[in-house]
Amino acid sequence: MEIKVKITGMHCSSCVRRIEKKLEKIGAKTKVNLVTEIATIQLKNDLSKETIISEIEKLGYSAQILDENSLNHLLNTNKFQEKNSQLDQK
Repeated sequence: MEIKVKITGMHCSSCVRRIEKKLEKIGAKTKVNLVTEIATIQLKNDLSKETIISEIEKLGYSAQILDENSLNHLLNTNKFQEKNSQLDQK
């Protein structure tokens, strides 16, 4: 099963790697995007969403499971902010 998790508190690629390594140790294939603050995680049958959240929070980050509506809202908001940022630079 694939889940998406919003992770806040990351500041650099070292933060991303730290989360990915921790989750891979417990058997969750993970890809974290620093810019969107969204992790895509492949869960094995014996891993729960609660375990994933707990492991991320033990590292000092905030984490929240994203449902489809929340994910779409975040992605649309990020695109809007990027466009505004590009306009401000011109």
